Amino acid sequence: MNSYLKFALVGCCSLLYGQAMAQHEADSVVEKKLRLSFYTGFVSEDFQWSIAGNSQGQNPNIFSELKWRKLRGPYFNLNSEWNFWKAFIAKGEFGYAPIVSGHVTDRDYEGDNRTLNIYDASLDSDEGHLSIANGEAGYRVINKKTVVLKMFAGYSYQRQYLYLLDHSGSFDKTLKSTYQTSWYGPSLSVNTAVRLHNRISFAVNLKYYQLTYRARADWNLIEDFKHPDSFKHHAKGHGVEPSAQLAYRISRRFNIFVAEAYTTWKTGRGVDTLYLADGQLRQTRLNGVTRTQHLITAGVHCAF
Repeated sequence: MNSYLKFALVGCCSLLYGQAMAQHEADSVVEKKLRLSFYTGFVSEDFQWSIAGNSQGQNPNIFSELKWRKLRGPYFNLNSEWNFWKAFIAKGEFGYAPIVSGHVTDRDYEGDNRTLNIYDASLDSDEGHLSIANGEAGYRVINKKTVVLKMFAGYSYQRQYLYLLDHSGSFDKTLKSTYQTSWYGPSLSVNTAVRLHNRISFAVNLKYYQLTYRARADWNLIEDFKHPDSFKHHAKGHGVEPSAQLAYRISRRFNIFVAEAYTTWKTGRGVDTLYLADGQLRQTRLNGVTRTQHLITAGVHCAF
């Protein structure tokens, strides 16, 4: 088990403990009907996709492949948790991260398995943003003195707005191509919190996403492509997000915490639709899309 998952397990236990204290102590934050949380931190993300030469996945099996690496920036998040009736809970979340650094490679091949490289560009990607919006409803399954277990079902919508830029000046014209993605679909999650001390709690959360993936690109320097929609991608996928949180209760209404999350999204095979300037459409196979994200944050819970 890597250090992230170990931390996630520890964090989850802490949160469960803090929620269990809600039932035991009148001044516990988790006992309140409404909890608002704000946190900020740092996000780092990798992202890639490839297409084949035709719809059958051949000629060659990998024709074009793009990889974004170390997309980084500050992260801001606001979420709420409302215990609206008995053990039933509603949650809402919005997060945003401007991208301040990153790079991308764009490679094309004529042979199968990445052979006969015919184009190879290393570019910048230090603009754009990442965003997320979640809504969930859940139930407190276990509410003991030292352990709390909650389960949620919800819906998630996430976006990436990515760039291909050239700060070296090697292109005759200004390169500013864009690739915009949408990941959306239902989610299921389990949250466990454990009381470690009178004021300290640790929580672990495991979340699963069933996703639809869509993307649109504008390759601004290619005159043969239509603009602003040069090509579009569509596929089905899934995601897994383990996270952990360690919290400290400083008063009846306020907790401070640190948290870590690591998320992986993947799609299966999909469709790449190319829009040409003369009005023609061409389709090839989207081989798949992979996205990983590491998030470290700190913040405050406010209970009412």
